[in-house]
Amino acid sequence: MIITLDGPVASGKTTIGFLLANKLYEIYNKNFYFLDTGLIYRKYTYLFLYQKVTFNTKEPTKDIDYFRNLLITNITLQEFEEKTKYLFTEEIAISTSKLATKKKVRNYLNKIQIELVNSKNVVVVGRDSGTVVFKNADFKFFLYASNYIRAIRRYNQYKQNNPDILKNLSFHEILIRIIKRDEQDKSRKYAPLPDINNLPKDFILINTDNLTIEETLNKIISYITIKNNL
Repeated sequence: MIITLDGPVASGKTTIGFLLANKLYEIYNKNFYFLDTGLIYRKYTYLFLYQKVTFNTKEPTKDIDYFRNLLITNITLQEFEEKTKYLFTEEIAISTSKLATKKKVRNYLNKIQIELVNSKNVVVVGRDSGTVVFKNADFKFFLYASNYIRAIRRYNQYKQNNPDILKNLSFHEILIRIIKRDEQDKSRKYAPLPDINNLPKDFILINTDNLTIEETLNKIISYITIKNNL
């Protein structure tokens, strides 16, 4: 089973997706993996910048081991955040947004994602997971929230996981960056972030503005279990 959670930056999809994979393991008594495709792009950038890796874009399966540790299961949210903390620097964020606009990079990393997910039960989160990479997913959700709420979430994320960033970054600047990131994602030439009014009909839209993490999680689970007669 493949379940995708798409949506703009800081819409809550990563935390929800991680918890969803763990919850589905309990419900179905089957191993469910979690894949944050944003981390795939960040890891690509990290390897490109700091380890000077030369990627084989024509044969991505030869590079799969660089990304295999991003397909995770059976760890806590705290362990996951600690494990990926090194990918959340401003330098990586800025460089990732530039590299992600390149068609060759996107095609390459899409193939990496498909190879990682192959024949597994996976919850995939990203900005084009359901619209581009996994169009035939069993369930496709789109999470969204207002700019202000997303800025608060990103601020709290930095405060908890990487507080040093906030020494040179105000809440207002975080809000402006989120707005600009939306503009970039929606206007990019390849796989732009879709407008919620123009999504394919098989998407389930969830506004998380006034929902807690638990409420959002339960709402998603209800769609899945009802369809599967649980």
